[in-house]
Amino acid sequence: MLMTLAACGARSELYVTEPVDEAGTVDVRAPRDAARDVEGDADADAGIVFTPTAFCNPSDAGPPATVCTAALTVETITTQGGCTNFYVPSDNETGLLQYACDTDASTWASATFEAGAFQGSINGTFADVCVGTTYIYNSGPSCGHALSLWSTSQTIYGDINSGTLTFAYREAQVSGNSCAIPCTAIATVTVQ
Repeated sequence: MLMTLAACGARSELYVTEPVDEAGTVDVRAPRDAARDVEGDADADAGIVFTPTAFCNPSDAGPPATVCTAALTVETITTQGGCTNFYVPSDNETGLLQYACDTDASTWASATFEAGAFQGSINGTFADVCVGTTYIYNSGPSCGHALSLWSTSQTIYGDINSGTLTFAYREAQVSGNSCAIPCTAIATVTVQ
């Protein structure tokens, strides 16, 4: 198996060693066949298509009557060598965390960056927001240009009062053929 991955050009060589919370695990309840998404394009260099999806489970609560805010900065994102990841935040990007203040019964929370918004909840001072995406991956010539559909789970979580949160990225192949292995990533997010 390892020889097959190496021969086809796996997307990563190492694993991120920091532990990752399982709260943002990718939900693949509605897998799709990647071939249908790129029909008629199998011989072309289809590249990667970034398509937002609802793989994360945000809070059912709507925005609260009283919204508190905090500025966020995502520090350098660490991943394995060889990975091509599609993060909603970029290295050193600033964003805005909005959440239900302590005086509101709501558990709603959201973090917004230029490329998209994370939705989730807050419990006391612990925020947990997530965004899910899918993309089509072309494995390239070393793997016969195999096309596959991948899903990502990108989570920002932690205690707001601590001054730092964690950004965690993980992905899983949903359908299609690929010689690639899933990538992970992690970063510190400062809260101002």
